[in-house]
Amino acid sequence: MSKVRRNQIFDMLKISGRVTITELASEFGVSTETTRRDLKKMAEEGVVELVRGGAALPDVLREAAFQHCLNLNAELKRRIAETTARLVTNGDTIMIGGGSTTSYFALALREHRNLRIITNSVDAARILGSRGENEVIVVGGKLDIELGATTGIVAVENIQRYSAQMVFFSVGAVDARNGLTCDTADEASCWSTMIENSEQAVALVDSSKFGNRCLFRCASYAEIDCLVSDSEPDAAIREAMKRDGVRFLKYGDAPEKLLPAIAPVQAIGA
Repeated sequence: MSKVRRNQIFDMLKISGRVTITELASEFGVSTETTRRDLKKMAEEGVVELVRGGAALPDVLREAAFQHCLNLNAELKRRIAETTARLVTNGDTIMIGGGSTTSYFALALREHRNLRIITNSVDAARILGSRGENEVIVVGGKLDIELGATTGIVAVENIQRYSAQMVFFSVGAVDARNGLTCDTADEASCWSTMIENSEQAVALVDSSKFGNRCLFRCASYAEIDCLVSDSEPDAAIREAMKRDGVRFLKYGDAPEKLLPAIAPVQAIGA
């Protein structure tokens, strides 16, 4: 069994909690029999549990609160992640915020190479630090189990040390009046600091969050450059985005629409 394939299967399980034999065979271009042998070997190692038609991550390897977030609107988040990953070029320096949607985004970047990543996301650090000759800088701080990331004053002070071309982050809600909001002050502080220290900001927001509001404001529309979602927001949000020049990208957009979404920027130190 290929070590690379084993690690990638584990990454997929860490995000979705469960995979099917058919899904894995298609993903890696191998036969279903090869996939069954791979999963059987991983089960013998105690890494996975075999279930009907596939495998699941053992409960002992999951954090219940964060796993629930990963499973909520999982397909929408996966679509957003796939679209957003096409904005990243090999060799870029990027920041990635914590959260379930950005975990899917990190997984979607698994074929990218030579990235420099500054992140407070535990999942993003693990996924991207193990492949592609990437350099991963993990931000210290207080671990937020539900967010799957480090937060707090120590995290903010660490983020302030770095500069990136783009930041990719998600939020709890988006509405026309309040912009992008989240549930905790610690989360809002981290995201706003990442935005301040990046040349361009990209928000990953699934459509279930449109028209809602959380307690803490992360960013106004004027502070972000691009919003990526699985479907279009309502007219009021679209008007607010248009007013402040925010580019909107939707899953399924053609490559030619994606390319100009983020203007070319020079690499750090160029």
